[in-house]
Amino acid sequence: MATTSRNKLNALYTHWTPGTPLTSEDLAALGISADLAVHYVRAGWLTRLMRGVYCRPNDTLALHPSLVLLQRKFHGLHVGGKSALDWYGDQGSWLRLIQNAMREDFSWGRQVERYIEVFRATAQRAASSSA
Repeated sequence: MATTSRNKLNALYTHWTPGTPLTSEDLAALGISADLAVHYVRAGWLTRLMRGVYCRPNDTLALHPSLVLLQRKFHGLHVGGKSALDWYGDQGSWLRLIQNAMREDFSWGRQVERYIEVFRATAQRAASSSA
């Protein structure tokens, strides 16, 4: 067991990029069971961040791999808008996005007019299809 465990640990550290969190599923794909992960945590080879999520001991998590893990773990979660532009260091696009949005008319009056247009078009289609 010790030799197999050591080989698995060596393989893990060889392929594991520093700053990248891993899940229990990632570890299982490398042949590391939940029990072995607990052993690695107790021995100081892994740090448990939360249930089923681990990092290297004394490791500072990197932004990109952490966001990728969150997007994998929580289906439907995506980095968007300001976060994505900040992440890529594109402040100009964020400012243009804000300026473009401020030029739009989001008042209730315009929305009501648009709703009435859509309602009438839908009612006409319904009337013509039932005739």
